[in-house]
Amino acid sequence: YGTRAAKHYQVFTSTKFPKEPIKQSWRNGFRISSINYYNGHWVLITQSAGTINDVGQGIIVKGELPTNELRRLWSENKKVHLFAYGNQRWVIVSERCPESEEVDQFFYASKEFPTEKIKEFYNQKKRVNTIIHAEGIWAVLLGPRRNGRSQRFHYSTYFPGEKLQSLGAQIITPDIYF
Repeated sequence: YGTRAAKHYQVFTSTKFPKEPIKQSWRNGFRISSINYYNGHWVLITQSAGTINDVGQGIIVKGELPTNELRRLWSENKKVHLFAYGNQRWVIVSERCPESEEVDQFFYASKEFPTEKIKEFYNQKKRVNTIIHAEGIWAVLLGPRRNGRSQRFHYSTYFPGEKLQSLGAQIITPDIYF
């Protein structure tokens, strides 16, 4: 039947951007599986990739919206694995696409929440990967909808707990303290 290697995770937190933990993780065969900024701290989660020194990821950190960087990555047949914002920095974690696969991602930015644009993308069989509101801009990263999966979105000025529960979601409040 074969065997499957256990996945190993590492979690790093810091008030400074975790540049060195990222480099060390890549050298040790770990890939970035999550990077976010919460309550004044960067939270980096890495996962074993199984291949030392070649996890196939790259990272871009910019002070302004990285639209040109996105175009460059896509022209090099790299896809955005993670897109984040924190402490006045936009962060892109990229990955190489397999040679047989083309990048099928889209980016849209607007000062207003892009309800109609998201509906338009849904009609084109796209799905939202990430939505970020920062510096007065709504930044939306989209990709292809696969396996017939669909999405819904609900926009409000409050946490939509009741709406999520009505859709069958279980609300779990994380206990993250620094």
